Amino acid sequence: MAQHRTVFVVLHHEIMSPGPDVYWPDAIVSHVASSLAKAMRYIKEVRIDEYAWWEIEKRTVNGMEEPVRIGWYGRRGGKLKAPPFKKAPAAFKKCKSDPNHHLNM
Repeated sequence: MAQHRTVFVVLHHEIMSPGPDVYWPDAIVSHVASSLAKAMRYIKEVRIDEYAWWEIEKRTVNGMEEPVRIGWYGRRGGKLKAPPFKKAPAAFKKCKSDPNHHLNM
């Protein structure tokens, strides 16, 4: 009988902009953890920009079922009710206007 291992996938979301006043969210898998506690520790230790947020999903390795969303989390690990789609573009613009921000280097 096959074992079904559960993992917690941490997705890093952030706002992208191909041009003036055009913004959309982009996401990548940033980390895979063996427990929710380890996934939470990861998002609290890794620094991300103001226009970014985290999502944690519960998945089964090699499973075909849809992932279970555990939740969205702010850049410091606080639980969010929803992704910050309305606030993130303003934070992106603020960072973009800073000549010392890494977006401009």
